[in-house]
Amino acid sequence: MLLLLLAATVAVIVQSWRLARQRALGRAHRAAAAREQDRELAAHARSLRAVHGEREAVTLLERDGYVVLERQVAGSWTVRADGEPVTFGLRADYLVARDGRRYIAEVKTGRLAPRLSHGPTRRQLLEYGAAFDVHGVVLVDGDLDTITHVELDLFGEAVPRRLRPGAGTLAIVAMVLFSIGVAVGTAVRR
Repeated sequence: MLLLLLAATVAVIVQSWRLARQRALGRAHRAAAAREQDRELAAHARSLRAVHGEREAVTLLERDGYVVLERQVAGSWTVRADGEPVTFGLRADYLVARDGRRYIAEVKTGRLAPRLSHGPTRRQLLEYGAAFDVHGVVLVDGDLDTITHVELDLFGEAVPRRLRPGAGTLAIVAMVLFSIGVAVGTAVRR
């Protein structure tokens, strides 16, 4: 009889532990699903804010004297990796002109993206400056309705790259080295 009572007690304890574990797993799964839903909602909100920012940017650019020449401007940039050409497709928000000069206008929204101190934004602007035949880049903050005119001084002087002999080759070498640095940094970080 004592043995039967002991077996029943062990069975109750094991069953209680299993039920508690199942409840804990259920709570963990519900919490993970809620976090994922929050992430999806936040991503959707960011997407809506970005679309709204791009639409409003046209008005802001025109008010500042820019003429929008093209939207969602397709371009490409070719670098050489171990002597082999590697081409990257690019898409910039706008190609604009003012005072006879052409610029790529990039619209950013959010807390960090519109800032030049934000590395990914800065690298994107450098890439656009190297890939598109423009005089500079215009960074539009879609949330604050501000425009920052950015001249990319890749060579330490304010002479436009198309006026410098051999500057195109130097720009390609600089951007290849920059890209390699980014790739190595990313690989090391993982």
